[in-house]
This record gives sequence, C-alpha cells and structure tokens, in this order.
Amino acid sequence: LPIERGGNVLGGLILLSPMAYIQESIWEIRKVIAVVTVGSLLLSTFLSLVFSRSITRPLVKMKKVAENMAKGNFEDKVEIDDDDELGTLAETLNILSDALKKNITALSQEKDQLRNVLLSMTDGVITFDQSGQILMANPQAEELFRNETEEESWEERAKNLLGELVQKVRETKDRAVEEIKFGGKFLSVRLAPLYNDKSEIWGVVAVLQDVTKEKKLEALRREFVANVSHELRTPLTYLQGYTEALIDDMIEDPGEQKKYLNIILEETLRLRRLVNELLDLSQMEAGHLNLKKDSFSLDKLIDRVIKKIDPVVEKKGVAIVADVKDMPLVVADEDRIEQVLINLIDNALRYTKRGEKITIAAHAEPESVIVCVKDEGPGIPEEELPFIWERFHKVDKARTRDSSGTGLGLSIVKGIVEAHGGKVWAKNQEGRGAVFCFTIPIAR
Repeated sequence: LPIERGGNVLGGLILLSPMAYIQESIWEIRKVIAVVTVGSLLLSTFLSLVFSRSITRPLVKMKKVAENMAKGNFEDKVEIDDDDELGTLAETLNILSDALKKNITALSQEKDQLRNVLLSMTDGVITFDQSGQILMANPQAEELFRNETEEESWEERAKNLLGELVQKVRETKDRAVEEIKFGGKFLSVRLAPLYNDKSEIWGVVAVLQDVTKEKKLEALRREFVANVSHELRTPLTYLQGYTEALIDDMIEDPGEQKKYLNIILEETLRLRRLVNELLDLSQMEAGHLNLKKDSFSLDKLIDRVIKKIDPVVEKKGVAIVADVKDMPLVVADEDRIEQVLINLIDNALRYTKRGEKITIAAHAEPESVIVCVKDEGPGIPEEELPFIWERFHKVDKARTRDSSGTGLGLSIVKGIVEAHGGKVWAKNQEGRGAVFCFTIPIAR
C-alpha cells in the first residue's frame, strides 16, 4: 500500500499473509454450505415423504374401495376424518357406495321376484328382441317346445313357429292372440309389444298356454253330446212309435201287444240307465257320491251279477266264467260295486265275438281283494291306454263291435272305486283281449 504525505509518496507498506490460511477459510465456508445444502435436501425429502404419504394413503384406500365396488363388494368404507378436499371426496365415495348397494339390492330383489313369478307360472313366457332373437324364457316355455326325438333345439323351434307372429306384432304395434299346432300339441299364444321409456318398441313378449287337453276335452264333449242325443233319440222314438200303435189299437193280437210292451219297458230301462250314469257322473264331479258301506260276500255278489246279465250274454252267444272262490268279506257299497262289475262286463261284451268268453277272476291280498274282468276281444291300442278312464272317451270306433254307450262307463267305474279308496288299471293284450282290474278293501 502507498504511504503519502502532502501529495508526495514517502514509501510503501507491504502486508504478507500465508495462502494456506485463506484456503482453509474458504474450505470451511464450503463445508458449511454443503452441510446446510444436504441438510436442507434431506429435510425437504423427509417432509415431502411425510406429506405425500398423508395424501397417497387415503387415495390408495379410495382406489381399493372403488375396485371392490366394481366387484360388487360395497361393505368397505374410506375412513378419513379430515375436513379438507380428500375428506370430502372420501365421504362422497362412501355415499356413492351406499347408494349403489341400495339400488343394486333393489334391482336384485326385483329380478328374483320376476324370476320366481316366471318359475311359478304354469304358462310359458318368451321375450324376443327387435331382431326376433330370444332374450329370455322360463322353463315352462322351454318344455313346451322341447322334443327329445328331434335334433332341432327348442329355441329354433320356437323362433320358427312364432317368428311371423312376433314380426306382425312389431309392425302393427298391437297385441295378438293366435293358436298354433305342432307335434300333436295345441298352444294358445298371446303376444304384446314391449316399449322403452321413449315409447319405442324394443321387443315382444309371448305368453304360451298348452290347451291340448282342453281341445281334446272339447272334441270329446262334442262327441258326448252327439252320443247322448242319439242315445236319447233312439229309445224315445221307439217309445213314441210303439205307444202310439197301442193307443190307436193298431195291434190287436195279445202276443204282439206284449211284445210291444216289452220293447217299451226295455227302452225305458235304457233311458233310466243313461240318466243314472249322467247323475252319477255329476255327483262324482261335485264330490257328493253317497256310499253306504257294509261288509258283504264278493262271491255271492259276482254270482248275482252273472245271473242278472245272463240273458244278455246268452243272446250274444258269449260265455261268462267266474274264477272266484272263498274270498274274504269286503267292505264297500254293495250296490255301487255291482254297478262297477256290470259296467266292466258291459264294456267287455262290446269287444267280444260270438263263441268267445269273458272271465271274472279275483284273488285276495293282505289289505284288499283284486277283481279282474278279462275279455278275448281285439285288445286296446297302446295309444288309447292313457285315456280309457277319461270321461266321454270311446276307443277307436273301427275296433268297436257295438257303437252304443256314451263313453261314461269306465269313468264311472274309476270314480266309484277311488271313492272306496281303491285303484283301477287295465292290462293291454292287443290281439288277445284286455284285462280291467280294481281293488276292494277287505273287511276287518
């Protein structure tokens, strides 16, 4: 440094200092700065981790809850007590979970109720979409169209049979009621369009009812009316004709008069028998068949019945044989069991040719006696067996040698026997005759 006085330089001052000391000071300063910097970084990192975990932990929990909601589990909840945005978001997610659970439970209950209704219905229900494809069907509908003997699936069969009707309902936007027939079945079909909330048709529902039995019953009833009309008209015509002849004194010969009177008596008894059958049927349908039960000898009853119908059997040239010995006493309404035997024998006579025989056999079981009436006629066609006990049913007329009768006899037999707690059945021996059996309880 210069030393001056009065503007003149007198000399200079030289200061000497070692560089090691200065460098050491600089190094110390750098160390302090490095420590402070590293400490600041560590502190900021630590604070960042703590802060981020406080944010990410609830977010991870919310993510897990959302994933469980997507899987249908609405039991988990996000538990955050903070009043910040995360707390509000967590509360909203919990509310959403409860609302979804409530709505899905309600929808599930409605679905179960609809499913139970469809399952409990006796009718078939099928829902079609706009293209005619099946969306839903209950088991009853599947059963109506199922046919194990054919390769075609029930869905294809249903679409083939109902396709045109479904298209018609879609085009007309109106309900339809039709009847279809396939495979020996009659189905009543009711169709209606299905609308969405925009009043647009999105499909068609079809309700199907199997009316095969009703159709068969209707046909049987028509035949029954025709048979009854014939059965009534014929004896009434005889009664009118022979009575008028007697009243007008057209028959003077006492022998002829007696013959006419016998015919009138026979036709009157025929009318009475028909009316009694109709009354019996009416009582059975109403469940009011009165029975006067008592113990009696089945052997004696069968002998009495054979003697009673012997003139008819002899006239037809048919033999009737009884294979009944030492049967125990039975308890039943004797008059009604006599009616059962007469009806079964009368049925056998219709299918028995001259020279053939009818056999009445019985054997005792521990609780009951089994009585069977066997003929030597053409037997019963296999397809007729399930229906022979039905009201108004008559076996194929081509096989029937005697077309008389209303088709009520076997139905009345079944009603009387079952009213006694017994059973009836038939054994088919096509070409070799048929056997009709029933049981009567043994007296104790």
